[in-house]
Amino acid sequence: MPVMVQNKKTGEWYNAGGSWLSKGARKRILERGGNRCAYCGATENLTVDHVIARNCGGALKDENNLIPACKPCNSARGDKGVRAFVAYNKAAHGVDPRGVIAGIARQIGHKNF
Repeated sequence: MPVMVQNKKTGEWYNAGGSWLSKGARKRILERGGNRCAYCGATENLTVDHVIARNCGGALKDENNLIPACKPCNSARGDKGVRAFVAYNKAAHGVDPRGVIAGIARQIGHKNF
């Protein structure tokens, strides 16, 4: 069953569920991130997370908008922006936000998030 979500910028509805990313793209994204969660460094239960959320105008399949994230971090981030989540992660878990932001920027090739 499709999971329909509305883009906050365009008002467009899109299917957020299902197999939206190829196995090859997922593998490249995870390898680019060292097979570690970009937020906490975990190596188990990895998913792929949108740096700029799809419902905020982020590209669905653009590999420069995707990073590895463990399921707990991906779920905890929800609709928070990356920087807001990183600040939350520092308060909750003592993770250094400068290293996290720099690591994500290296993975996706820019700091525009």
